[in-house]
Parts: sequence; C-alpha cells; structure tokens
Amino acid sequence: MPQTETDLTTRERILACAVEIVGNSGVGALGVREVARQAGVSHNAPSRHFATHLALTTAVATVGFAEFCRALEDSMALLSEPFDRLCATAHAYVKFSFDRPGMFELMWRCDLVDHTDLEFATTALKSFEILRDAVIACQATGWNAIVEPDAIAGVLWSWVHGLSQLWRTGGMPIFAMPLDLDAHLRAGFIALGLPHKEYQP
Repeated sequence: MPQTETDLTTRERILACAVEIVGNSGVGALGVREVARQAGVSHNAPSRHFATHLALTTAVATVGFAEFCRALEDSMALLSEPFDRLCATAHAYVKFSFDRPGMFELMWRCDLVDHTDLEFATTALKSFEILRDAVIACQATGWNAIVEPDAIAGVLWSWVHGLSQLWRTGGMPIFAMPLDLDAHLRAGFIALGLPHKEYQP
C-alpha cells in the first residue's frame, strides 16, 4: 500500500513539503519557517533533521535527481532501437527542465548543493550513467565506436543542458526562430549523426 501522510516520519514530511515548495514556488521560497508551517511542525523541527539550510536544499536536490533519473528511464521504456532510446533521453532532459523548473534550477545550484553528500553524488551520477549507457548501446552498432563513451555523453549532456537553459530562461528566441523545440532537437540529432527516423517525441 502507498504511504499516507500520517505514515511519514517527521523528516520525510519536512522533506516532502520542501520538495513541494520548490516545485510550486521556486528555490527562493524554500525557507525553514515556511517548510515548518506547511509540514505542521515547530519552527525548530527542520533543524533537528537537517542541520543546515544547505543540508535541506541538498536533500531536496537529491529528490530532484531521483525524479530526473526516472524521467530519463521512462522515456526509453517502450523503445527498443538504441538510437531512438538515446534521442528519447535528450527530449526527456529538456522536458524535465520545463515540467520542473524550480527543481531543475536547484539541482544545478552549486551554492545550494553539497556535492560531497554521498546520497546526492550517487543519485546525480546515476543520471549521467543512464545517458552513458544509452551511448554505449549506440556504439555497439558501430556509431563513433572509437570515442570514449564518457566523452560523447558529456557532449550530449552539455548540448541538451544548454538548450534547456536557453529555452527555459527565454534566451533561445534571440538566436533561433521559429520557436520549435522539437525542430531544434531533431537538428541536433542530425548534427551528431544520430539516426532517429522511428523516434517521435
């Protein structure tokens, strides 16, 4: 059975409220007092479970990366062709940035995330590994087989992240018209030599 609100521990309830605040109102709204109010706990309760504001924001960002990993995996779930799966991850990356803008911002805020936190680092790394594994599957067909998969995954990651940031913050219209996100993704796939005839986002 799924957990109900009363089943959650105080820490889980605080974290769930913090995640909801970031999702609804953005990173700037994530204050300890507001989290306590929405969680229905005392003002001091969050600090008993998250020693610092950084610890709280890092925990929220960890949840964000877990959601991100699921989005990438789900995008490939019904696809069998390696190139279709890789293209799907690129589309899912950009879509996540639109669907979860507050969370997406927090996940990349180095000033608000403790990168030495083991749970955060492990979860964040998994998202890159999903992309790298999709690259390796494509390389098995002969595509860019001599290039290190980490290098290709890094290039793909940089491209879709940059596209996400420019599009989400309104910078892309300065450089690209018409405003057709799928068209830009397809152009990127072509530029990278990714066959994608069967893939339809």
